[in-house]
Amino acid sequence: MDHDKYKYILAVAEYQSFSKAADALFISQPYLSKVVSTIERNLGVRLFDRNHMPLSVTAAGKCYIDYIKTVLHAEQQMYAGLTDISEHSSGTISLGIGSTHCSYLMPDVFRRFQDLYPHIRINFTECSNKTMVEYVENGLFDFALYTSPDIPRNLDHTSIKKERLLLVFPPSYPIREIFGKNPSQAVQTLGRDDMHKLSNEQFIILTEHQGIGQFMRKIFETYELSPKVIYEVKNVETAFRLAAAGFGLTIVPEICLKFLSFQASPHYYQIGNPPLERHVVMLYQRGRKLSAPEQTLCEIIQGFA
Repeated sequence: MDHDKYKYILAVAEYQSFSKAADALFISQPYLSKVVSTIERNLGVRLFDRNHMPLSVTAAGKCYIDYIKTVLHAEQQMYAGLTDISEHSSGTISLGIGSTHCSYLMPDVFRRFQDLYPHIRINFTECSNKTMVEYVENGLFDFALYTSPDIPRNLDHTSIKKERLLLVFPPSYPIREIFGKNPSQAVQTLGRDDMHKLSNEQFIILTEHQGIGQFMRKIFETYELSPKVIYEVKNVETAFRLAAAGFGLTIVPEICLKFLSFQASPHYYQIGNPPLERHVVMLYQRGRKLSAPEQTLCEIIQGFA
């Protein structure tokens, strides 16, 4: 079954733009347009109305997308049944995951999982939280390791962990002058009054499709901050490195501190007491029974996270 074809159609429908969908899929816009045009030519109908921006789904497109969802759900149920029949001896698990967890957690997770289930393959895709939800809903992903401030209510989830979100200040930042605190390598706490002092600071933020990007915007709103955004990036590690190099402030999950170090260490502060945390969960379709390997995968990720 050509899952790529289905992913392309669903992405264009979601983003209402070939260029935005191509960015989310990590492919070129001309290639995406060519694939969709080929599908439309083979079907003999137009799936998208390109005469207006943002583009819209045609009646034929809605019919085709409903078919895609039905087929993907049926295929998922079939694989679940076959996996149970074969006593979980082989198969695949499709996983959506953000770039940070993919870089830091998955090498160890994959190694441990393969030791236990050598004939089960984990197919993973790095993508945004928005894409994760869409693909889990449509059956393109069995799971998604999700970190948004708001967990979708129409999906089930397994809790993986809670972790602090930390403000990162460049090594040269005048901590004592701004906050009246002595600089320290230990993580200290910023209260509401401290946070208000950051209103005019320069920040490096993540895009609104990334979980940390959503958290940042929620923090700015909560503390009524209007920071100067000098860079908007797609990768937490990029934001972290830019902050450590002195380009501005940023916010990172605590897991980053375990895997990255710098010659001149930045200053780290938790937000509030108790500290602001994010909830990391494994999303999957509502009412779906997890197989033994899927449950094991969740437990392994919990152990390494």
